[in-house]
Amino acid sequence: MQQTMEPVTRPEWMPPRLSTVDLIRWATSIYCRALDKLNERQAKKGLKPKAIPDKWTVKAPGSFDRLGGGMIGVYSQTAGISCVARTVACVDVCYAGADWFVNDRWNHTASNFEFTDAAMAHASNLMAWLTDPRGWERQLDSQLTILELQGVKYFRINGAGDLLPGQPEAWQRLISRHQKLYCWGYTRSWADNELLPPILSLANKSNMSLWASVDRVNINYWLDVGMPLGLAAVLVNGEADYTYLLTKLYNAGIRDPRRVEIFPDHKLRKNTKGYYQVNEVRYTTCPKDRGVKAKVPITCLICRLCVDRAPISI
Repeated sequence: MQQTMEPVTRPEWMPPRLSTVDLIRWATSIYCRALDKLNERQAKKGLKPKAIPDKWTVKAPGSFDRLGGGMIGVYSQTAGISCVARTVACVDVCYAGADWFVNDRWNHTASNFEFTDAAMAHASNLMAWLTDPRGWERQLDSQLTILELQGVKYFRINGAGDLLPGQPEAWQRLISRHQKLYCWGYTRSWADNELLPPILSLANKSNMSLWASVDRVNINYWLDVGMPLGLAAVLVNGEADYTYLLTKLYNAGIRDPRRVEIFPDHKLRKNTKGYYQVNEVRYTTCPKDRGVKAKVPITCLICRLCVDRAPISI
């Protein structure tokens, strides 16, 4: 695994870390906002309003019709407030509604929040962790067991949100107990001095592919601290980012294209090429995000470039 230097100072672009009390306040507020929206629809249908649950539960769904007939598991928690190392580049385009949750600005590409059930589930997952971490782990342990019995082989950590203190260690224990599942995820929490060591330990698990999420804001810091995780999930916000970011990776010695995956912002996707070349290296763009047309929809389950095709030893 890529060796890293100890970060000396907290990067200027990182937001102040929220306390547990503040996180609970934010997550509760987000849940209630989504619940109010849901109850408006309930009232129009003449149905009884739903109430805040007595106990927060964890949901890690294991089946999606849009995944080419296959099944994966996904765990998510509220974006933005759970992202300790978020940047202005990722918040502005976050599909999971981070800009709304953090800055109270609605982003029309934030498709996850069009569904109040998703917003409530993400907030419930986060609240379960914040109020009872051991109970959170027990609930996930049971759900991962069920997914394994259903024949699910792949599980994504944090389809929305990011790793909070204590979660990398919890995921290490969960992944170790569920060796039949191959897990993957993307994180910006590598930039947090406290979180980096357990994140590196999590990435070393044989059934885990963990990518460092980088963009034009945090890439220099990632390079300065030794390229932790060694796998770069590159968020591209504009055409100029392709040359700027990929040239930086090339000059840093990352010339194995399996170590880089490009994720274009929504506004770029219709004009996105399958790869971008720097000298002799072709860096691949996420097939799903660039809207590849095929008889079977291109999905993470079918593609697996980020899942199990990344180099095992870096």
